[in-house]
Amino acid sequence: MPWTVIGLTLAAGQNPYAALFLLAVLSRSDDVALSLQAPFTFLTNTAAIAVLFVLAGVQVFADKHPRWGRLEALVSLVARPLCAVIIVLSLLDANSADVWLWVVVALLVALGSHFLRLFLRRRLAASMAGMGYFLVSLTLDSAALITGLLAILVPVVGAGLGAVVLGGSAILPLRAFDAPGDGGDRKASG
Repeated sequence: MPWTVIGLTLAAGQNPYAALFLLAVLSRSDDVALSLQAPFTFLTNTAAIAVLFVLAGVQVFADKHPRWGRLEALVSLVARPLCAVIIVLSLLDANSADVWLWVVVALLVALGSHFLRLFLRRRLAASMAGMGYFLVSLTLDSAALITGLLAILVPVVGAGLGAVVLGGSAILPLRAFDAPGDGGDRKASG
C-alpha cells in the first residue's frame, strides 16, 4: 500500500480531486484489491464519486482559465495537502505506528508536485503562446491521471513513474537555460 500512497499523492499534487476520484472508483470495483479504511468508505458512494468527478473537471477548467488560475492555485494550497492526507488515512490503518510518517511523506510529495507544476506552468506561460500552453497543461493533467491509475493497479510502477516524471519535470526548466541560441547568439547579432 505505501507505493500506492506515494503514486496517488504525486497525482494529488497535480489534480487532487482526480486522484480521489480514481481511488473511489477503483476501490468500488470488484476487480481491484483495494479497500478503504473507515471512515473514508463513504468515498465509494455514487454521490461522492459524482462530486469528485465534477470537482476534478472544475479543477482542470479553472487551472487553464486565465482569470481563475491564480484562485485555483491558492485553493489548491489547501486542497492538495488535504486530499493527500485523505489518501493516506483511507488506505493505511490509522492505528499503525508509521501512519503519521506516511502522512508527512504524502504532504511533502503532494506539495512538491504542486509547486513544481506551478513553476513549470509559469515557465511555459512565459515561453509559449496560444494553444501550446493549453496542450502542455492538459498533458500534465493526463500524466497525473495515468500515474494515479498505475499507482492503484501496479503500485511500484506508478510510484516509479511518478518519481521519473517528477525528476524529469525538475530537470526541464534547468535545461531551458542551456538552450542553443540564448545569450551568445544575441550578442553576436546585436
